[in-house]
Amino acid sequence: FGPGTETFDNTAAGAQVIQNGTFNGGSTGTIGGNGTLEVGPPNTSGSFLWNSGTFVGNGVTTSSLLIDQGATLTIPSGNRSTLNSYSIKNNGTITWTTSPGVLNINGDFTQTSTGTFDSTITGAPQSLDALTVSGIVNLAGTFNLSLSSFTPLDGEVYTLINNTGLGPIMGTFPALPQGATINIGSVAFIVNYTGGDGNDLVLTANVFPTITIATPDPIVNAQSGTTNLLFIVTLSTPVSHSVSVNYTTSDISAIAGVDYTAISGTLTFSAGQLTGIISVPVIGTTLIEPTKTFLVTLSSPLHGTLGAPVTAKGTILN
Repeated sequence: FGPGTETFDNTAAGAQVIQNGTFNGGSTGTIGGNGTLEVGPPNTSGSFLWNSGTFVGNGVTTSSLLIDQGATLTIPSGNRSTLNSYSIKNNGTITWTTSPGVLNINGDFTQTSTGTFDSTITGAPQSLDALTVSGIVNLAGTFNLSLSSFTPLDGEVYTLINNTGLGPIMGTFPALPQGATINIGSVAFIVNYTGGDGNDLVLTANVFPTITIATPDPIVNAQSGTTNLLFIVTLSTPVSHSVSVNYTTSDISAIAGVDYTAISGTLTFSAGQLTGIISVPVIGTTLIEPTKTFLVTLSSPLHGTLGAPVTAKGTILN
């Protein structure tokens, strides 16, 4: 399709089907009419390359672009639009060759169980492949998120679907229910279908800090009772969410129950907290003994990653 107007009218027939096509509408070219333009047919490898131009409806709900199962709508780069109640139904795949871009849909957007929507975040909000929809949003199928070399800041919010209609988003991506996370490297994106002004699909970046533990100075053993040996655990950066890590002690030359009290548990950092303390009781003795040591080891972080070191040696001077 070249510049100009292409009209598809299926008031007396079925959808107009394009197995493979390219739309080069320029700044004024349009595709529209009272009917459905179908990219497919179903279960084929049909593709439609939307280089430029606009899809324009006739103001009724029968104007739509249907992407069949197995077919792909590809936007090379930048933004594309539909106007005058022109809807899109995705049974196949919507993707961008060069990100970011926005697909502005003046109509409804439906993605069925066989549909896939691909998006790449390339920079600070709002640099990602996204949708703006004025009508009904109904979701199912698959969402694939990727991240370019850009690293988001903790707490940054990315609007994947800007729902400018009045109603809530209907349905979800089944693998991503409300509150689910998409983990990419050291960043977890939290999925929220009621974000923005209450009916947008937004992704909030939770950056995973690196967790390390420091070896404390040796402790001189008391002759009675217990004295606590303190191990400092540190996050690499403050974050807007809680972080936790498990810890446990183990013998080297010191013996749990004789020289110190064995402990294990979970250390939790509140939002903004940078350091935490693991306190190990050292058991006093009047005996003259050689220097003894034990280990504290970190494991199983939540919303964080283990750095180096993850073990620290406790030293008891008798």
